[in-house]
Amino acid sequence: MGVAYYAQVSQFDAGEYPFANNPQDDLAVIGQFLPRLPQQHGSSIRTATALSAAAGSVAGWTTASKEGVLSVSGQTDYHYFAATAGVATIDLSVTSPFGKGTHNRANLKVGCAVYGETGVLLQNIAPNTAAMEPPAVNVTLPSKGVYYVSVFALPEGTPMAGGYSTYGSLGWYMLSVTYQTATVDCDGAWGPWGLCASNCMQSRKYSIARPA
Repeated sequence: MGVAYYAQVSQFDAGEYPFANNPQDDLAVIGQFLPRLPQQHGSSIRTATALSAAAGSVAGWTTASKEGVLSVSGQTDYHYFAATAGVATIDLSVTSPFGKGTHNRANLKVGCAVYGETGVLLQNIAPNTAAMEPPAVNVTLPSKGVYYVSVFALPEGTPMAGGYSTYGSLGWYMLSVTYQTATVDCDGAWGPWGLCASNCMQSRKYSIARPA
């Protein structure tokens, strides 16, 4: 172990950094006295957890979210949502309110992947270098169906070059997805303006054509 008073990321380790003289498995030692938090969400597509829709979503659109914690190195959480074809916005966060204290820091560098109903990978989403979370990303959903999002920890570079592995890249996250849940089933158009009436008022009609 060591100290990192002025570092943005301060993780437990197993002696992976340069010139380490103590290869102690810090998390294993802590685990002898404090149990790890259990995995809260499914560990595969088959056991994925449904995202919870927020109240007051815009008509035709839904924002659904779920918080979780990656408590074991190598853990992956799976979530799912049902949507129509279109664009979904994936927003994955590990900072406020989960960055504790006034510095609002996080020790989890997090990424995710979006899969189609059959498990086909649609897009990988990862943070920029030195960032702990990715920016919100738009993903195209090709058809109506169920989609899955896996959440996992990422390393930063290599421990021997001043980075870190996924060993201590652990902590809380919030996953939020905004997606389309209804499609417009009719089209319409304005007709031409009518002649002026005696009161100088005009009118026009809006006609709706609904496909058979």
